[in-house]
Amino acid sequence: MTKNTTSSTGSKWTGMVPVDDTALAVTDTDGPGIPMVYLNGQFATQGYWRRVITELDTGWRHITCDERARGRSKRSGHPGAERPPHNAVEDRPVIQPGLLEHRLQEQRLE
Repeated sequence: MTKNTTSSTGSKWTGMVPVDDTALAVTDTDGPGIPMVYLNGQFATQGYWRRVITELDTGWRHITCDERARGRSKRSGHPGAERPPHNAVEDRPVIQPGLLEHRLQEQRLE
């Protein structure tokens, strides 16, 4: 992990996490709550989850990341050969997180 910062209360971590040939921007509220990893779909960034995180607030530990070439994350030289962005949290001390994903999928009516 590189370029990380912690708030004055020590309860929030923000930094760049190396993944393959790039670095992803990750924010972790830390704390004792149940860990939830939030993944963005399409062109969304970590900001997409702010309202959800505000509503859930305490009792949860919120971990968000920007996918490659989105938000504060860096670009990748090989966009077709990428690991899923949730691998960016592997270096964070997280045990059995929940996963919340926003994804637009094509639906076919037959």
